[in-house]
Amino acid sequence: MQRLGAMQDEWMTFAQEMIQQRRDGQDVSDAVKAGRGKSMMDAIRAQYSSMINTEQQLRHDRNQFASSLSTGVVILYLVFSVVVGTLLAYFGRRQLVGLSDSYGEALRKQVLHNEALQRQAWLRDG
Repeated sequence: MQRLGAMQDEWMTFAQEMIQQRRDGQDVSDAVKAGRGKSMMDAIRAQYSSMINTEQQLRHDRNQFASSLSTGVVILYLVFSVVVGTLLAYFGRRQLVGLSDSYGEALRKQVLHNEALQRQAWLRDG
């Protein structure tokens, strides 16, 4: 940027000199034919073009990084969701199996108690 500023300052100085010479009635055609001003402006344009290309490449790189980061975050979220879902399913199944075992045990005790009551009723009633 500093170099570009210096180049523009140099061109402005040259242009001011040419304008002043023209106002003073001096012949500036030799300077124009030499193409010094044009070459200076072409160098400035080339510098601008180079700077624009660099900025576009940087923007492209940032976009690529953002895209890669977004993809990584989505994949990480999906993996996290699968892991959490798996853990919830595993612990939920454990609790359901435990509940089923408890219910089965309570049912078995109820059957045994019912059989004991039936035997007592049979002994009492004959």
